[in-house]
Amino acid sequence: MSIEPLRSEREAMSSNPIPRTTDQVVARILELEAAKTDQFGIERSRLLEALPLEQAKRWLHADNPPDAAAWEASRLKTREQVLGRAAAELVQAWRWANMRRHQSVAKVLAHFRGCFWLLGLDDAYAAIEQEQDKPLEYFGKRELVAVATALGADWHKLDDDQWVEVRLDAEPLVVTAAEAMGT
Repeated sequence: MSIEPLRSEREAMSSNPIPRTTDQVVARILELEAAKTDQFGIERSRLLEALPLEQAKRWLHADNPPDAAAWEASRLKTREQVLGRAAAELVQAWRWANMRRHQSVAKVLAHFRGCFWLLGLDDAYAAIEQEQDKPLEYFGKRELVAVATALGADWHKLDDDQWVEVRLDAEPLVVTAAEAMGT
């Protein structure tokens, strides 16, 4: 199953460059490093994909430099490219959440944060901002709803409607999406 942004949004963004400048991306990477909030460097890796090779080299392995032409060809330059990468990861993210794979979901949320930051979607970024060392409630499904909404995707088609709350003092509690979201 492929999830894509709504057609009108996709068309509006197809030739629009990413709203962040190279200097802003570099500054954001340095900010993440200083704050030590990107534990596995996953958000940073998404941001690196938007940089020209010369600016990205300082974070790449010197012993295995990428081909300049290949780097440029795969570099994120437009809003549509960033949205496309995010949409491509959404289906797998929901599979992981449905399988209750906390770490996998936490890591893919870092990719989504990178995408949303590049696009200047501050509300979407804030909706999935995760406090370090805080477990994801319902294995990240609430955050994935926010991601799907930002991408214009129907999350109901991806959700198994079994939202599990792990409790240390009792058996896991399984509720529906409507119950978990209070709707």
